[in-house]
Amino acid sequence: MVKFLINKPIAVLMTALGILILGLYAFGFIPVSLMPDIDIPEITVQVSAENMSARQLEDAVVKPLRRNLMQLSHLKDITSEANNETGVIR
Repeated sequence: MVKFLINKPIAVLMTALGILILGLYAFGFIPVSLMPDIDIPEITVQVSAENMSARQLEDAVVKPLRRNLMQLSHLKDITSEANNETGVIR
């Protein structure tokens, strides 16, 4: 095989050129976007407690959970919302 490659340099050159042309042709079909669609890692904590007002739920459950979650590293943003009997931390 090596002997063939040495004796036929034109065939080797044409094969390499063909592969290069096919690669450039295929490159045109690769999608490019400035803002690609990626899944952004997100965690949501939902809390439900019967017979608790929004204020009670915020003070008793949501605030302590939020304080503990804020200690996690690499956490950029955290929001919380408390309603009657439900609370959500994102």
